[in-house]
Amino acid sequence: MFYLNNEDKIIALMIDGDNVPSDYIEPIEQEASIIGRVTVKRLYYTYNHGIPNGWEKTINNHALRTVQVVPYTNGKSKTVKNVADSALIIDAMDIKATVNTIFIVASDSDYTMLAKRLKEDGIYVIGAGDKDTPLAFIKACDEFKYLEKLSEQYSAENDGKPDDKEKLAANVEKKAEVAAEEQDEGVKLIPKNVIENYIIRLFESMGKNILDSGLIKNAICRQYPTFDFKDYGAKKFYDFFDPKIFTVITGTGKNTNINIQYPAKKKTKAKQ
Repeated sequence: MFYLNNEDKIIALMIDGDNVPSDYIEPIEQEASIIGRVTVKRLYYTYNHGIPNGWEKTINNHALRTVQVVPYTNGKSKTVKNVADSALIIDAMDIKATVNTIFIVASDSDYTMLAKRLKEDGIYVIGAGDKDTPLAFIKACDEFKYLEKLSEQYSAENDGKPDDKEKLAANVEKKAEVAAEEQDEGVKLIPKNVIENYIIRLFESMGKNILDSGLIKNAICRQYPTFDFKDYGAKKFYDFFDPKIFTVITGTGKNTNINIQYPAKKKTKAKQ
C-alpha cells in the first residue's frame, strides 16, 4: 500500500495566482512546511495589467518563482481568459520527475484531470482551495485543505500567547462541537464515528492489529480528503484516537514511530 510519512515528502508547491488571493500565502507556506520539504515554489498568473490578487507584494518575501503567461487575444475582444492553469499543468508533469508530492493551490476544477494523472504515476497530490472548490477536484486529491480553515487555524496559533494555550485548545474543541452539528458555509465535518469505522475496516482488511499511524492518516485522507484531526479537538494526530477503541503505542529511544493498536489493550486491574 502506497503512503508517505511527512519526513519522506518532497514537495512542489504550485499556486494558481489567478484564482487564489495572496492573503493566504502565510498559512499555505506554514502548512506545506509541516507536511514535508518544499523544493519548488511557483506562482502562476495571467499577465494583463499587473500581477493579480495582490501577489506582487509577496513574491520576493516568500521566494516564489513566478511564471507569467501572456493571454491570447485576437485583438477584438477585451476579455482576457486566465490561461496560467495550462502552464501549471504542463510544469507539474515535468516536475513530477524530481518530487514525490505536488501541492496544488487552486479552487478550480480544471486541475481535476491533472490530479488523477499524477496519482496514476505514483505522485502524492495535495490540494488547497476555498469553500466553493468543486467536489471533483477535492476527491481527485489524496488530501485537500480549505484555505479558510488554514487561515483561521494559523492566525489563532500565531496570535496566541503562551498563557492562551488552554483558551486556544478550548476554542478548537468548541469549534469541533459546533461543526459536528451544523454545516459551516458548505464545509461539512465528517462524523468521528464514520472515520473510526473506516480505520477499523482498514485494520481488518490488512489482517493486522498494529499499524503505523502515518499509514492510517494517509489512508483516511485518501478516503476523506478534507480530514483534519484538529477539527475534532486533537492537538496531535494520535490524540484523535479514542482510548476505548484504540491504543496509541509510542516509540522508545531512537524509535520515534507511533503505532496504533486495534482492538485497544485491555487494562489490567491493579493487585490489591
